[in-house]
Amino acid sequence: MLITKQSGKLRTAMELEKQGGLRLSEFAAILQQGIRSVFGGKLYNVIGEISNLKVYEGRRHMYFHLVEKSAEKGEVIAELSCFGFDAAFMSMLRFETETGQKLIDGIEVLMAVRVEFHATRGLKLQLVSIDSNYTVGMLRKQRQLNIERLLRENSDAVWTEGDVLVTRNQRLPLPLAIRRIAVLSSEQSAGYQDFIHTLEENLQAYRFDIQLYPVLVQGEGNADALVKRLVEIYESGLRFDVVVLVRGGGSQTDLLLFDAYQLVRAIARFPVPVLTGLGHLKDVSLADLVAHSGLKTPTKVAEFIIDHNVAFEQSLIDLRQRMVLKVQQNLMRDRQKLASSENWIRSNLDSLLSEKKRETDALLFALRLNTSNQIASAKNAQTTVFEKIKIIPAHKMLQLSERLNNIESLAKAYGPDAILRRGFAYIEKEGKIIKRTAELKTNDIIQIVMADGNAKAAIQNQS
Repeated sequence: MLITKQSGKLRTAMELEKQGGLRLSEFAAILQQGIRSVFGGKLYNVIGEISNLKVYEGRRHMYFHLVEKSAEKGEVIAELSCFGFDAAFMSMLRFETETGQKLIDGIEVLMAVRVEFHATRGLKLQLVSIDSNYTVGMLRKQRQLNIERLLRENSDAVWTEGDVLVTRNQRLPLPLAIRRIAVLSSEQSAGYQDFIHTLEENLQAYRFDIQLYPVLVQGEGNADALVKRLVEIYESGLRFDVVVLVRGGGSQTDLLLFDAYQLVRAIARFPVPVLTGLGHLKDVSLADLVAHSGLKTPTKVAEFIIDHNVAFEQSLIDLRQRMVLKVQQNLMRDRQKLASSENWIRSNLDSLLSEKKRETDALLFALRLNTSNQIASAKNAQTTVFEKIKIIPAHKMLQLSERLNNIESLAKAYGPDAILRRGFAYIEKEGKIIKRTAELKTNDIIQIVMADGNAKAAIQNQS
């Protein structure tokens, strides 16, 4: 039976009611006694979602609501006020260290609580500790569900090769050199500033065309805003070489944004290579896994772009060196061929000249022989004619005799020896008869053949 103490006397609830009703404080005392008798001092492990969290670090106090929502409509179906003091505050710090995330609204947690009731503060749950393993497990479970959904609903853009997740965006080739960059980030983000600084201060003095598409890059609710920005980049008609998604370091909860299904799906399908630098050195988000290249930090993304361009520049330098080397090799080979030909000509020049002289002498001999044969033939013909004309009348014989004499005179007048005796000459160079001035050059040594001998001369000029 519930009892209450008033004015130094213990009275039962029934007695109080008989006196005309319970005062609120009396009723609150009855509730407190009843709650303590049922729940007094016991620990309960309760699962719920954090809401309206307020943390006072100086006093090491925290206040929040623990809520449960329906799976169908997301409506709140249960809500209780909670508080925590020193031990709870330390448990919160351990939770953040072990999970790598801050305790914020929207996180589902498993916590050990006590039931407390106070006449003025009402029913509340006192936080004793938070189970970090449960939260980590929930994050991993949701991440795995998103991966399975990606594979199930986007088989044309996301698939596995062994245990590796492969996407269409990863298979896009990077341009030979990266210059035009679209950046998704907050303009005030330290990560964005690091990215820009690294690009602008590169030692190679590369210059980049950077277009910022400002967007908040923390908070799971901003996934739709990021997808909208990606659509804006696609529909802009601008030809970007890469899209860069960067942010500074943050909590594990901040990384939940980059595990969101709609964002990860958009990155996997995006037709331009996406580079991520989300500032987490230990953890990898789904956005990192499906992007073309997932780098740890914004600075690493900038260094990746610079290194890519350095590799391209080096390939051009190597190509130029190979071309120069090839040209040098060809020149050396041609020089060797030329020197070999020159040596062959020099070693065979005398024999070539002798051969040409023999050919010329043979030609002259044939010419002289042919002329002598013609004369002899003419003489034989004359003799034959004489024999025949003995029977011809005298005047006919005279005519034929004159005609034969003319033929003999012409034959003698136009023979080589007769031509030379008439003051003509012909020119030889290196045993070859020269017929045209084009065959002569300045300073050439020539031989002039005349009837009574030969003479040598040098060509001084030509006209």
